Amino acid sequence: MTQDAALERFALALPKAELHVHLEGSMKPETLLRLARRRGVTLPADDVAGLKEWFRFRDFEHFVQIYLACSSTLVHPEDFQAVARDFLDEQERQNVVYSEVHFTVATHVWSGRNGAEILDALCEVVAEGEKRKTRLRFILDVVRNFPERADVTLELALRFRDRGVVALGLTGMEADFANDPFRDHFLEAEKQGLHRCAHAGEHAGPNAIRSALEVARAERIG
Repeated sequence: MTQDAALERFALALPKAELHVHLEGSMKPETLLRLARRRGVTLPADDVAGLKEWFRFRDFEHFVQIYLACSSTLVHPEDFQAVARDFLDEQERQNVVYSEVHFTVATHVWSGRNGAEILDALCEVVAEGEKRKTRLRFILDVVRNFPERADVTLELALRFRDRGVVALGLTGMEADFANDPFRDHFLEAEKQGLHRCAHAGEHAGPNAIRSALEVARAERIG
């Protein structure tokens, strides 16, 4: 066995936790292609090799483009389950025993999906992970760009907090949109025993991080 192979084997065997990953962003090219064909979504490439090349992010806008394309293929609860099961399989392969996964449920609600049905389906995968000793938890993200969607995100986070949702998250373009509209949402999350996690410092400086700590009451900065 080569030194590199031995190191990889050692790293795979270590028990690990993953604390910053997005469900939609974890979609494998194979799964994306299958779902796109099933749901009639046109992608920039029509084979796995082409999608892998497309997945090489050029900048943040390119990442968002891919993220939204992945999201558009998720229509029915079983689609979300398929992505979550793929994720669970990969975490098990890498011996990641605990994962906190960001999920922007309001994006799908605004596209006409039923948020409760989606989370019901995802919580079934949470239960499957418990049996496999690969614990999976969700952080439901409020998006700064869309303050009108924050209410439904908080509502669903509180509704499913005993089934696998552990935190209310904050994401979006911090340089262009303030955190202040969400002060009451995160205060209520804290009162109700939900953790708080905010993306901050990605597109703005120290003041944006301070705001996330003070306004969103963030316990962790992503």
